Amino acid sequence: MLTRQGPVASDISSITMHGTAVALDGHAAILRGPSSSGKSSLALHLMALGCDLICDDQSEVLSDSGHLVVRRPISLPTLIEARHFGLIDVQQSSPARVSLVVDMVIAEDARSPEDRTCEILGQNVPLKQRADTLHFPYALFHYLKRQSILAMDMDR
Repeated sequence: MLTRQGPVASDISSITMHGTAVALDGHAAILRGPSSSGKSSLALHLMALGCDLICDDQSEVLSDSGHLVVRRPISLPTLIEARHFGLIDVQQSSPARVSLVVDMVIAEDARSPEDRTCEILGQNVPLKQRADTLHFPYALFHYLKRQSILAMDMDR
């Protein structure tokens, strides 16, 4: 199943998305959704587990040598919003390869969901829908960790 959101064209080399991005060992997840959808909250959970923040609320995605890379737009401050706490200035990660998009609007209701993708700049990216469970941040963390291990194995 292919899901599209926002402008998509293979001749565009970059796009800015409404999303928060976190990375682990050079592999990023973009948490996509409107304001108040829980992007920053999920990012804070992932940061507590060891992920680094790339950007909060707006993500610039570029096509680079056949791979998608996400980075903080230059005009965006190095802050993340923690509701009912305030803005937190954090050390932000370097750009990272996009490994996953999480749709924060639609909640997953399947116990074992089918594989989904979304298209960004003409490339299919694995897509997960948010899950309203306590283990969801842990599952995302381990997904990114596995992407890092797979990449190291391919480099050998």
